[in-house]
Parts: sequence; C-alpha cells; structure tokens
Amino acid sequence: MSISDYPVKQSIKHWKRLIKWAEKQNPSEKKKMDSMSSSIGECWAGGDCPLCQAFSRKNENNYYTCTICPLKKNIGSCNDNYEYSDNKNNWYKVNNSKTWADWIIQAKIMLEQLRSL
Repeated sequence: MSISDYPVKQSIKHWKRLIKWAEKQNPSEKKKMDSMSSSIGECWAGGDCPLCQAFSRKNENNYYTCTICPLKKNIGSCNDNYEYSDNKNNWYKVNNSKTWADWIIQAKIMLEQLRSL
C-alpha cells in the first residue's frame, strides 16, 4: 500500500456519500453546495476532500496547489476547466452542473476517475 492509498480510499467513500445524498434530491432542482453541506456535513469542495486535505499545500503566493495529489498526477487538476485544456479531471463539470440530475452524472464520472487511481 502506498502513502496515497488511504486518502484515495477515503475520497472514494466521500464521493459515494455525496452521490447517495444527491440521489435523494429532486433531480430537476438546482444543485446547491450549501444544502448538501448543511444536510450531511460535507460537499464536493476541497475543504471536505480527503485528497485535498492530504496533498494540498500553500505556495509562495498563498494559493493552494495540489502538485503532489495522485488525482492531479494521473487525471489532472480539479481547478482546471478541461474543456479548454487536455485535463480530464471531471471536478469542473461536477462543480458547474446546473441540476442535481446533472450533478449525479458528473459525480459518478468523478468517482470512476478516483477508482482508477
């Protein structure tokens, strides 16, 4: 087991919990990060992500960077819009989903990306 296995496994569990909660929401309702967070105490933001907690570091400009994150190394950064780059990380699409139905579709892709690590 490598040093990154534990946060990856925890991140998979985290995304499973998020998806489970989202599947109980009205699919056509606008997705809201704060409604998820207030209901289950976590959401898809970096502050709740086990990978971000383990691998995110502040750089000299006081900006968080994830250079050593296994997701960034293998798929791409969560911060990049992959429609405009070769980054394939699906977090951008999760975050920019309009409804819970779309959020679930994108989150399941994100979950598969995590499982591939």
